Amino acid sequence: MNLHHRIVTASLLVVAAVALAGCSDGSSAKAAAKSGGVTTTAPASAAGVKVTSLEVPPTIDCNGKTSVDITVAYAVEGAARQELYVDGRKVDGTDKASDSIATWVHCDTLPHTIDVVGYDAKGHHTTLEHKVTTNL
Repeated sequence: MNLHHRIVTASLLVVAAVALAGCSDGSSAKAAAKSGGVTTTAPASAAGVKVTSLEVPPTIDCNGKTSVDITVAYAVEGAARQELYVDGRKVDGTDKASDSIATWVHCDTLPHTIDVVGYDAKGHHTTLEHKVTTNL
């Protein structure tokens, strides 16, 4: 390697070392390395908000249908509002802090995600998630 390439390589190493030294405990650099260089910041959790229950069937029998109705029961304490999601789709009718709601799930071989999200007055949230599977 010629002198020019050595100087450029050394300069890049110094810049990388300075950037890493700026991290307080190295955890940000470790997280960035694990995520392919992309860092994310989690939103603040909702103070005083607690999802106290989320009840979903452990498995769902489809009996050859493309989608089936299920009942999801949830309870949230201290929330300004709450929302229920099935595979990322918002389910209407979550005005009450606790309720039992009928919704549908698509029948396939993939696991399905059911989330209850409780929000405080500032929009911070707390989430409880369950996964369910369908039997075709």
